[in-house]
Amino acid sequence: MGFATLYPYYRAWAPGGWDTKYPNAYDYIERQEEFRSGTGIVLNLTAEQEKILVECYDSWEGIYGKFSNNRGHPHKSCLKKALGETVSDSFFPVSIGNDLLDSKYFIWATFYPGPERKRGRFEDAPWAR
Repeated sequence: MGFATLYPYYRAWAPGGWDTKYPNAYDYIERQEEFRSGTGIVLNLTAEQEKILVECYDSWEGIYGKFSNNRGHPHKSCLKKALGETVSDSFFPVSIGNDLLDSKYFIWATFYPGPERKRGRFEDAPWAR
């Protein structure tokens, strides 16, 4: 199942393409917590669904855009390919995440708190506003 084979697997699509600076989800989360909160969602997928998902991610291309190929687009598209059905009709990444939380594939989620102070408008990751 997904939890057993991919955890702590992560993918983050951002300006510049896939964020590959971190070797695993733990390191990625630690860096993200410096400037924002987040939610890690674990999905219940078969080994075949995971294989299709990873292959889709590995073949994802294109230029990041706010209105096309944004943060949520590869996840939405690759999950549809792996699952054979759409898990979200939303354009916005947070809404896609909420739809995953309500999906039949959801196992559990972990909330990662951000910093106690509010981040300034132009500090780290302005695309995350």
